[in-house]
Amino acid sequence: MTDRIDHAAEARKHIDWAHDQQGRDGEYDSSVRDNAILAQAAATLALVEQQRIANLIALSVPPQFGAEGSSVRIPSYTLDGVLREDIAEGLGI
Repeated sequence: MTDRIDHAAEARKHIDWAHDQQGRDGEYDSSVRDNAILAQAAATLALVEQQRIANLIALSVPPQFGAEGSSVRIPSYTLDGVLREDIAEGLGI
């Protein structure tokens, strides 16, 4: 699996850098605008990542379908009771 990128931290880094670049007259140059765009992209990726984790957790609860009470689920834990690697990695644990 690839190294986990903390998109929220990346967004904060770009935002902090942009704030530090503000000129005395309150004007910004194009590099600040470009960093704001990068911050927005990283923040969006962080939200997408968190939504994916929420969806995985929600899918681990077995919903009931039909009159027979059949269910479908994608477990959050392995058979050994260990949290799935992709969920643990997404949660940073």
